[in-house]
Amino acid sequence: MNIKVLFVAYILIHLMHQSPALAQLYKSETRSSSTVEELVESLRPGDILLLGELHTNAQHHLNQEAILNEMHAQGVTFDVGMEFFYDWRKQINVDSYLNGDSSKEEFLTAINWGGDSYDFYKHLVLWPLEVGGWTFAINAPRELTQTIARSGFKSLPPKMQALMPPNFELGNDQYFERFKLAMGGDHVPPDQLINYFTAQSVWDETMAWQTLTHQSRSSSDIFVIIVGDFHVAYGGGLPDRLLARGARRVVTLSQVDASDLSKKKKSMLLQPHPKWGLRADWIWMTEEPRK
Repeated sequence: MNIKVLFVAYILIHLMHQSPALAQLYKSETRSSSTVEELVESLRPGDILLLGELHTNAQHHLNQEAILNEMHAQGVTFDVGMEFFYDWRKQINVDSYLNGDSSKEEFLTAINWGGDSYDFYKHLVLWPLEVGGWTFAINAPRELTQTIARSGFKSLPPKMQALMPPNFELGNDQYFERFKLAMGGDHVPPDQLINYFTAQSVWDETMAWQTLTHQSRSSSDIFVIIVGDFHVAYGGGLPDRLLARGARRVVTLSQVDASDLSKKKKSMLLQPHPKWGLRADWIWMTEEPRK
């Protein structure tokens, strides 16, 4: 049997038998429950689709796989950009892996993979090959963002300055306010907080820059970005930078672990925030089943 047929069959079995949590997808515009089919049907050629995640939530990755599977079923072609592939200079190693010229182990060593299990991502990385697309490393070099977070933008030596995305801008005020809250509010010294936020903004700007560079050279219908949910939610981070750099349309999916949320709090997630507006175009709430 053709290896591509085997891969697709494996994905379908994987999705049917390894989804232990309860999940509900909502369309924010109508605040009504929806389906993956409807989400995919709403996409237009040229869209950039951001699929947020909590990195260690296995159900979130299964949900992402379900969306790519439905895109495949509807004949939608797509590329995938990976936040977790550090960094964009490692694309040569991604290409080698996708072309079958290096093993998974060689590839992960080459890109200095660390942290969360690669098993969460491997199916997402390979799916584009089934529709004539490709997978890309889009994030900033770790040494760049770590240096900025530690000692600020002005501390960058010339070699690191050359790695900055062109026409760099900090995230907007709304994004900074959310970031400050996430970092513990006033518990972080102001100068250090600015350094951290600058590093965060470099992540977003680099991912936006690299995504649009690859999309401009691609014939795929959709460019999908697999990325942490904070970069996606409320539009102030990556969606904002993509649009500022010329993206035609950005569609956002935010995923939330709603296991410990009351019915009222779940309902509030679907309402526009009084300061920040809608969380995303689509919201996927997941819950671990009660034992």
